Amino acid sequence: MKKPLLVLFDGNALVHRAYHALPPLTVSKASEIIGEPELKGVAEIFQESGKVWSGIATGALPDSCPTLKRTRELLVEKNRVFEEQPPDSLTLMKKTNDELEFLQTRVDDEASEDLQKVPEFLVDVKQSILRCYETEKKAFQKLSSIIK
Repeated sequence: MKKPLLVLFDGNALVHRAYHALPPLTVSKASEIIGEPELKGVAEIFQESGKVWSGIATGALPDSCPTLKRTRELLVEKNRVFEEQPPDSLTLMKKTNDELEFLQTRVDDEASEDLQKVPEFLVDVKQSILRCYETEKKAFQKLSSIIK
C-alpha cells in the first residue's frame, strides 16, 4: 500500500522572504551614507537572492490553487500590517487570521491535485535554496572585501 504524502508549509517562514529584501535596502542606503559606491553591487547581489526566495514562496503557494494563492496574499498582507502598524492593525490582523484559519479547512479538498506535484516542487526548492546560498555567499564575500 502506498503511503500518503504529507507536506506542511509554514506560512510564516514563507513570508520570511520579505526580510531578504532588507539587505539590499540597508546596504544600498549604507553606500550612500558612507560614500562607498561598491556597496551598490552588493545590494544588487542580495536583490538576486530575494527574487529566488520570492519564487520559492510562490511555488509553495501556487496561483493554480486558489486557496493557496489567497493564503500567500494574506500572509504578505499580514506581514505588511505588522511592519507598517496602521491604527487599525489589531483589527486587520484578527480579520486576516480568521480568513487564514478558514482557508486551512478548505486546502485539503482544493489542493490535493497540486500536492501530487510536491516531489517536483521540492527538487526545485532544493536547487533554489542552493542558488540562494551561493548568491548570498558571493554577496558576503564581496562585502567583506569592501569593508576590510
